[in-house]
Amino acid sequence: MKIIFIILALCTLISCSLMTSNENGVYLKNKKIKITNFLNSNQDWYITPPSASDFAITHSKTHTILVLNSSCRTNDVNTNEQQVQGLIGSIESLTIHDKKTIQVHAREAIEIFAEGKIDGVKTYFLLTTFQKDFCTYDIIMTHKNKSKVIAHYNDFQKFVSLLEI
Repeated sequence: MKIIFIILALCTLISCSLMTSNENGVYLKNKKIKITNFLNSNQDWYITPPSASDFAITHSKTHTILVLNSSCRTNDVNTNEQQVQGLIGSIESLTIHDKKTIQVHAREAIEIFAEGKIDGVKTYFLLTTFQKDFCTYDIIMTHKNKSKVIAHYNDFQKFVSLLEI
């Protein structure tokens, strides 16, 4: 359970550190995001308190966590690569196992499978980052057991494809 709070805290810190403000000095999230299509098609996942992220869901059997964060601003200057570096740059003992460019919602995205230490705990994660309509979307699936992340890869892809933004 401690790992859940560590990961959610990390996502909160990361999302806050990457925020820039709009012309009124206010950071915006995409309030139109819906994940109901995924939840309706897969009863093994349930919504958990998201902290500062838009959504957090947990697998009922493996306790794998999937987090979605959006950051919207009219003058976005970060590339997908810069966004990824901001997300993973402070993770200790980072090892990237796979990194590729993919298409998500007709946009170029970066997908990474990696491991690293978060608060001293070895964690495996899958990360996809893409931009659409002045918003950047970071989707992270994580667990301290590598096999759990790999086992839910298809769920992760389904979550991303069924995401309504």
